[in-house]
Amino acid sequence: MYNQINIIAPGGARAAELHQANSQDPLNTNGNTTAVLWGPYDPHQDKPVDGQLGVGKLTTPDLFGPLKGLGIINLKDQIDNGGLIYLVILTKDHPDGEMRGQLGAAEPPLVAG
Repeated sequence: MYNQINIIAPGGARAAELHQANSQDPLNTNGNTTAVLWGPYDPHQDKPVDGQLGVGKLTTPDLFGPLKGLGIINLKDQIDNGGLIYLVILTKDHPDGEMRGQLGAAEPPLVAG
């Protein structure tokens, strides 16, 4: 599964992680880390970001916590159907997460032909 993270964070960022929320109340609960998409950056300072934070490819061995060994298809299913997966941006001042964004299914981009 390919990913691209775009944010504007003049104060910077330390890491970007995927977490799995509680299925009873996914928007209002915090969950366990399931994958690290970017970072961690220098533990003593954040990387200023104005645009692309990172691009990468997530594979089954990259998953841990509650998704360890379950495969990318399970992660995709939880994003597409359950709304349980969310992105957290960690910073020096907020090491448990400063920004949070729920992930959902997206249509593929249109390609001009």
